[in-house]
Amino acid sequence: MSAIERGTKLTQCALKSRAKSLLNLRRKQRALFGNGWVSDAWWEFMLIIYASEHGTVVDRFSLAGETDQSFELTERWLTLLIDYGYVRRVGSQDSNDSRTHELTDVGRATVEQCLGAAGGTAFGSD
Repeated sequence: MSAIERGTKLTQCALKSRAKSLLNLRRKQRALFGNGWVSDAWWEFMLIIYASEHGTVVDRFSLAGETDQSFELTERWLTLLIDYGYVRRVGSQDSNDSRTHELTDVGRATVEQCLGAAGGTAFGSD
């Protein structure tokens, strides 16, 4: 059942506006990172960390659960994001279980730049 069939008050014009905003976001991501690097999984990790409470610190188990990824795959994505300078580990290095992550200044600026390119309608409260 579509959003319209469920009684949502989104007009076709509003839906098209959201689609255009999301396309703008994807174009901005490609411009920043190149065609082959942007993945829904890594982008979702960055958004979860950005949107989290308590100073944007998130543990890897929360990321795995929220994205429905295995812990191994989550760790690989996080390692890649760390290598590129978008995320850093904080907390205990002695225990993988307690390791948390936060965006670097570059990571935060990148997310904000991409979200700004998407415009308000892609994430609005219609």
